Amino acid sequence: MPLKASLPDLNNWGYDSHWIYGLLTPFSFFYSLGVRARTLAYRAGVFKAKRLPCFTISVGNLTLGGTGKTPFVIGLSNFLTELGLRVAVLSRGYKRKFSKPLIVSVGNGPEVEVEEAGDEPYLIALKTRAMVAVGKDRARAFELLAPHKPHVAILDDGFQHLRIARDLDFCLIDASRGFGNGKLFPAGPLREPPEAMRRADALVITKGKGLRFLEGIEKAVKRPVFFYNPAPLCKNLPKAAVVVTAIANPDHFTKRLKGVRIIEKRFFPDHHRYTERDFAGIRHPVLTTMKDFVKFPRKIKEELEIVVIDQKTDLPEEIRNFVKERLCP
Repeated sequence: MPLKASLPDLNNWGYDSHWIYGLLTPFSFFYSLGVRARTLAYRAGVFKAKRLPCFTISVGNLTLGGTGKTPFVIGLSNFLTELGLRVAVLSRGYKRKFSKPLIVSVGNGPEVEVEEAGDEPYLIALKTRAMVAVGKDRARAFELLAPHKPHVAILDDGFQHLRIARDLDFCLIDASRGFGNGKLFPAGPLREPPEAMRRADALVITKGKGLRFLEGIEKAVKRPVFFYNPAPLCKNLPKAAVVVTAIANPDHFTKRLKGVRIIEKRFFPDHHRYTERDFAGIRHPVLTTMKDFVKFPRKIKEELEIVVIDQKTDLPEEIRNFVKERLCP
């Protein structure tokens, strides 16, 4: 059997039992040393975090893959806009076409193609009135939007981006998968040890309400805990369909498709760039997410019946109140 075929699915890395994780455990030890040393360097002032000239909120997580950050950022952006604030979202723009910092939107929807922006920043620009800029260096990305004088900056996937100081730090945790095998990358799904949650101002549990994965690390959870489980918008679903998606937790997505006979599942790695070949042989309606749909080739959108499963993104009242308290202490 070829090695590639015997490796775990990338979207499920560290969430199943596989021999490769034991083999990679020594590398996790060295990765952990690097992560801890970097964090200590910032804490001790060896590295200086840059402070932006506006209130800064970070939204991130501890694990590889999705925990619902993009819907949360969309909901947070829209809430802040409702308060009359000018919002700037700063994202890395993972797997986008270019590397230089780029303005995606100044508040009137995307001004560039999804390949240039990255799928998540593009979607945020599409579903909010926030300004959006992308770049590996978020401070440089902010400089592009500075002339528009944002009141609030949101660091998308910013929990590990310690180069920028933040006034409010949300750490999101996927209740449907927890911390997987509990190991750090590359032997598991963790970017940092669980005790790194102490840096957060609040924990947000997404995709369920189970907290069993937090047992044994109570000291790290002495923070406000909120739940964020936006409901899917599933109207007029077909009786049978092919699921096509490239998100980090596709199984959670398919479990929400009640009453649909799934003919086939075509799961691709997170942030996958679609080509027409990915849809070869499909003769049924396609079920997908908005994050995927914006990347589908134009010809596929024209030729196939595609049903997009969107979701509500409104923040619960308790999170809204928490944010308002921090904005206006």
